[in-house]
Amino acid sequence: MKEEIKEFFESQLKNWELARRNFEALNFVKKKPFKCGVLNGFVQYNPARSVSTLAKVDKNSIANRKCFLCDENRPNEQMKFELIPGWNLLVNPFPILPFHFTIVNSKHTPQKLDVETGIELARQLPRFVVFFNDDGAGASAPDHMHFQAVPIEELPLIKLLDTGIKDLKTDKLPFKILTEKEEIKTCKDPMNVYFWLPEVDKEVKFIAIPRKAHRPREYDMQPPSRRAISPGAIDMAGIIVTPIEEDFDLTVDKDIENIYHQVGFIDE
Repeated sequence: MKEEIKEFFESQLKNWELARRNFEALNFVKKKPFKCGVLNGFVQYNPARSVSTLAKVDKNSIANRKCFLCDENRPNEQMKFELIPGWNLLVNPFPILPFHFTIVNSKHTPQKLDVETGIELARQLPRFVVFFNDDGAGASAPDHMHFQAVPIEELPLIKLLDTGIKDLKTDKLPFKILTEKEEIKTCKDPMNVYFWLPEVDKEVKFIAIPRKAHRPREYDMQPPSRRAISPGAIDMAGIIVTPIEEDFDLTVDKDIENIYHQVGFIDE
């Protein structure tokens, strides 16, 4: 991590009680492993994520709430760090991982993938994965263009692609992955897209997971069938997050495979 970004992060935790409390709480979240195809990940019980996981993302709800990514609506304690012109790094106050940033456009403009911006942001954040949640693929703020970033070593899927998987056609993942820039740019489905700059490489890598559903059917069911899991890029990369402890306790490998198959495409 660049020193100035590390200092920015530490300053935010020092001066922003909500963020500090939620990052400290990560030391005590419950986790359990799962395996789905060649993907070895874990389920995380994280009650602070209810803000995102349980967010109403229908057009009416979005239209009738203030945008929490706009400068004028953010908490006074939430500072910004300009990464590239027009794009500001923010500490995410509801983290999933020990370093968790949101990168927001300085203008209030709808969420729409910009591959070149993703590549440039990844260059500015070596050893981080910069990722994008499309509208309909996990974005809880589809009205304001943004990316997020977490450390590479924290995401099981990215670690697997970097070190442990040789052939996507024979080493089966539980969903289809796009690897070519043009097919990502021309894909009409909502997507989760990842950009990262490996330590041994000087070229930014990127992949996309096309989505056929925002949430699984079980999201709207009643217990014990309910699974309050709203998969975004982090979930699709092997960290399944739920803010409800009962759902965490009940979720097993077959549930995760079922969720992946409902929201993603199976690569035949």
